[in-house]
Amino acid sequence: LKLKKPYLTTAMAYIDSLHLVCADTKAKQNNRKGCDKFIAYFDTVKTQLWATYYRDGFRQVGLVEEQMNAVRSETDSTSIAVSREIIRQNTDSCLDNMSLAIIINPKDSRAFIGIADAYEKQDSLAQSNEWLKKGLDLAVTPEERLPLVQHLAVGNGVGGNYCEAAKYFREWVALT
Repeated sequence: LKLKKPYLTTAMAYIDSLHLVCADTKAKQNNRKGCDKFIAYFDTVKTQLWATYYRDGFRQVGLVEEQMNAVRSETDSTSIAVSREIIRQNTDSCLDNMSLAIIINPKDSRAFIGIADAYEKQDSLAQSNEWLKKGLDLAVTPEERLPLVQHLAVGNGVGGNYCEAAKYFREWVALT
């Protein structure tokens, strides 16, 4: 999955360029031939790719949670080691899938929340919050900001960072 990042980044730049050229009424008509067809096709591809990477990452968060529950109830050291390796692999894959989804659509907060959830499952509140804040930096509308603010408010509250949580709870109230 890591190897796909540069290719996906380039493909998204080409699609953005297509949108710009097609929207530019000053561009030569020859350069804008078939724009509607190409835009519709590539926007569909983007949507399908985003959904695939997000769905796979979301599924992997669930697998991490299942294995964490297995580790809690397991007594055999070999089984615990195997479960921990499965957790590590699925967390890595989840992070990669969600990162690819972000490359495709950085305005959709769900992939940022997916990465944050993966880190939260690993008891890494700092990294979880870092990703939520990255998403918040890109969010413009209240609809884009709200789910990120909610996660930051609750996560910080559960983590004992009450001053930070209060800041996000205030924004949550202001957004609703």
